[in-house]
Amino acid sequence: MGNLSSRACKLWRAAAAGGGRKDWAGLPDELVGAIAERLSIPDRIRFRAVCTSWASAAAAADHPPSPSRHPPWLMLDDRRAFGPPQLSFASAGDGRSYRLPGARARACVGSRDGRLVLLDSSTSDASLVNPVTGARASLPSFRTLPWSKAFFDVRKVALSSAAAGGDAGEGFVALSVVYSLSSCHLAFARAGDEEWTPLDFLPPPPPQRIEDVAYHDGKFFVVFTRGRVQTFDLAGASPAASRLYGTCALDASCQVHLVSSSCNNDLLQVRREKEVLTGRTTRLQVMKFVPDSDSGWVEIKDLGDQSLFLDDKHSVSLRADDSSAAAAAPVRKNCIYFADDVPHSGKIKVGDLRTFDVGKSTFEPFRLPGGSGANDRRQLMAPIWFIPSLLSP
Repeated sequence: MGNLSSRACKLWRAAAAGGGRKDWAGLPDELVGAIAERLSIPDRIRFRAVCTSWASAAAAADHPPSPSRHPPWLMLDDRRAFGPPQLSFASAGDGRSYRLPGARARACVGSRDGRLVLLDSSTSDASLVNPVTGARASLPSFRTLPWSKAFFDVRKVALSSAAAGGDAGEGFVALSVVYSLSSCHLAFARAGDEEWTPLDFLPPPPPQRIEDVAYHDGKFFVVFTRGRVQTFDLAGASPAASRLYGTCALDASCQVHLVSSSCNNDLLQVRREKEVLTGRTTRLQVMKFVPDSDSGWVEIKDLGDQSLFLDDKHSVSLRADDSSAAAAAPVRKNCIYFADDVPHSGKIKVGDLRTFDVGKSTFEPFRLPGGSGANDRRQLMAPIWFIPSLLSP
């Protein structure tokens, strides 16, 4: 039974012992849940369809949410000549491709815990969607923002984690990064809100743009162009901003990603240096947030058992041994997975993904396993990492 717990193995042996016809629907819930946890998302859907008792036990195994048990998928832009465009996905674990009916193509501006934030650019309406189950919930329209009468661009929406004990859409807070012609703005919305609430803040001098935003340890962290970070606590009735952390200036060609670690309570900052003309990544540096240090950040050279997956919408951390349970190509620990967004190339090739071994400081190409045809696809948008889940939005 592989890596099932010793108790689960005892339950399996007890269920398999004896002769006669087996009551498979009557297997102990703990055993059924332990088996379900080892399955990939597609196999878990099939597993739930066997009978109502298995479906109930498998659903209970998803609480609290643990989407990091599964290898990530790449979200692809599937534009076809006829019919409405859809989003399709390719698994980094086995290379299989999936086109899901619940994922009509919209601009993806955020992701977390199996949920996508999809934006209809023609109407500025936004929704929270689980593309695996097709379940969705509405977010406030960006037309409710005071600066929406002129040109604006929604760059990213960061989501908090689910409320304790709730499903993936209960009690969430969303923080959006919106650019207008003259400035960058922050606005937030809580579950059930009908409009976005602008967040008053002053960028560090001279006025800097926002590089990334992430939710970590109950707060939203915002990193600015020159590497300084500010936190916002949006849990209470009155939003509260903290002091600024960090003094290290960044080069204009440097891109910053914030990642909340899945292995501990660390907030990581990945600084990514690129060639100006080609956009190709030449150096990656990982920093850990240490608020009591002089600069607020300390460089680390070892990610331990975790690996990081970087993109512009939601960078994620996975524990390599957890995510390898159902994978043909296990996630490598102490590595960073990313795609180069090369400017002026017209389209981005999915197979141009790379990994960076933090311990060895070396780059290697990464292709989806199993001879996946997705490797040769070219698309307008950079691939986005997505952690599948069966929880509702």
